[in-house]
Amino acid sequence: MNVSQMLGHSQKGLLLDLGDLKLKLGLLGFLFGKMSKKTRLSPTAFRKNLHTDKSFIVVDAPPFKEEKHKLIKLIERFNSAGFKGICKETHPFFGKLSVEEWNHLQVKYLEHHLSQFWV
Repeated sequence: MNVSQMLGHSQKGLLLDLGDLKLKLGLLGFLFGKMSKKTRLSPTAFRKNLHTDKSFIVVDAPPFKEEKHKLIKLIERFNSAGFKGICKETHPFFGKLSVEEWNHLQVKYLEHHLSQFWV
């Protein structure tokens, strides 16, 4: 994954958190989601090469400036929506999450990817 692909990939997480992207609970989530929820919500950083949903994979080479702009707009929207704007549905991997848990996961998710590319 290059930096432009990472920016596109990170947008998917925000779209999921805002309720714009709908995914169904998959087999891996059913089997391991609740177990891994505790680890992902801990203060430790995400480790590299974790499993991701196929819909989050960006295979093309999107223009950096466009992807950067889209991600910034989504972060601003996420921030301005506050806890009221965070998805109230069941997470497709972790199951039921409070709005605080949705928020915590998004912060860790963005931190993981942005620091990965020193962005």
